[in-house]
Amino acid sequence: DGQRFLFLEWSESNPKARALFVGTLGKKEVTRLMDADSNAVYANGRLFYQQGRTLMARPFDVNTLAFTGDPVTVAQNVPKAGGEVGSFAVSAGGTLIYRSGEQQIPARQLTWYDRAGARQPAGETATVPGPFRLSPDGTKIAFSDSTGGGDIWTYDLQRNIRTRLTTDPAPDHHPVWSPDGTQIAFDR
Repeated sequence: DGQRFLFLEWSESNPKARALFVGTLGKKEVTRLMDADSNAVYANGRLFYQQGRTLMARPFDVNTLAFTGDPVTVAQNVPKAGGEVGSFAVSAGGTLIYRSGEQQIPARQLTWYDRAGARQPAGETATVPGPFRLSPDGTKIAFSDSTGGGDIWTYDLQRNIRTRLTTDPAPDHHPVWSPDGTQIAFDR
């Protein structure tokens, strides 16, 4: 609805204090959803998140802010970047991408899988060096490139073009698309 947002409360020193919440713009009250140790993404009636290195999906009602079913395993061996950011992204239309394998991979080759599980190429040069987020329309990826000074970049999956968005000397991390895909928020 453009007003509510998911966020992860994270404590490096106290794992029991880690939890996923829903907040509303302009309000101080928040709703605690669950204990969590990763970011989460809502798409098509499901909340996607990680438990350790397992990517999960669980039915979620945005009107009542309550889970409506049990979690299911989507993928195993999905690493996290920086301890809490899962290596997955989901577009508003429900397209899911994730990385599997070891965490210290310098560049990741992106690969699409169709609904039947058949592997589809994502472009000859579709590699990204850091955690990434798929745009709401599923056509671009935003990512932080720590090898290039820590700036935010986008990668156009249809045209195979990388574009640098930030150029300041401070490192930028964790890009997130706005619901309409016209803006990107990030932390520094």
